[in-house]
Amino acid sequence: MCALIYAVLPLLLVLIADHSKIGAVTAPPYGPLAVNGKFLVQKSTKKTVKLHGLSLDWSQWQPRFWVAETVNRIKCGCNSNVVRAAMGTQRSFGGYVANPAAEYAKMKTIIEAALDQGIYVIVDWHTGDDLATDEINSAKEFFTKIAQTYGKHPHIIYEIWNEPLKQTTTWEAVIKPYSKTMVELIRKYDKNNVIIVGTPNWDQDVDIVAKSPLTGYSNIAYTLHFYAGQHNEWLRTRTKTAYNLGLPMFVTEYGIYSEPKNEANNLKELALWYKLLDSLSMSYAAWQVTDINEQHAMFTPGVTINNICNPAYLTTYGKYIYNKLKSQNNGVSCRG
Repeated sequence: MCALIYAVLPLLLVLIADHSKIGAVTAPPYGPLAVNGKFLVQKSTKKTVKLHGLSLDWSQWQPRFWVAETVNRIKCGCNSNVVRAAMGTQRSFGGYVANPAAEYAKMKTIIEAALDQGIYVIVDWHTGDDLATDEINSAKEFFTKIAQTYGKHPHIIYEIWNEPLKQTTTWEAVIKPYSKTMVELIRKYDKNNVIIVGTPNWDQDVDIVAKSPLTGYSNIAYTLHFYAGQHNEWLRTRTKTAYNLGLPMFVTEYGIYSEPKNEANNLKELALWYKLLDSLSMSYAAWQVTDINEQHAMFTPGVTINNICNPAYLTTYGKYIYNKLKSQNNGVSCRG
């Protein structure tokens, strides 16, 4: 008996250590997700589900918001069932490529807070002006660690390339091959969780992708981004075209155009976007959890973390997003 105890003790210690690293885990509202046709669904029932929430700002520029309490406030204060963690990547911006340990630690904090709070988390490789293909070795390292560590949890959603640029990329020649590489890498460790693939032209050319999507993989969706007031009826028409062609889309980022004098009109355009997205059962996450002086900042300058989603600290834009989220049944409840 003693020999048996000594034999299994190291394994038990490893299991305990792994659990202590991650901490508490609460099931997300709909459990494991899947993509069925053009819809995001609950895997067990195939019932269409919609995720609604907020996106954090670039990790290297707004680190004070990358804490567990932010996730609690996004869930409990804004009635969100998803948080998008925008992992800044670019070396020139001081992102993951330059500081992998520090940036990964921020992502770890947000993921584990989402696991604890029981909401979904979009793990976003938030590259910008640089091509993601130039950072592919860092991306492989990053997503390997994420998938190995957290891929067993249904909360995880992968976003493998934020906003490919039109001038330097095309779907067939660049984005599609990159996406195949990243999907196959993630699937080595995580066979099931949803992977969101970027689309050309800042995630706007969804109609092009709809004509030639990835094949041979399950649970793949595609990114659509818009800023109301700049991307209006022409992009809504393009969205409907892609939808009618059967493309599953997820709006991982949206906001209003940075023209303060046109804010009222931009919010009217946002209302038209909401009408379309809701009619198509599409999920969406608003940009962004920040208090900097930008048109699409959710919060007023100096907001403390415990006042995130407190109506007294919302900008006009923030109030609009807040009211939309609070009007929805997003399947979340909060511990008292």
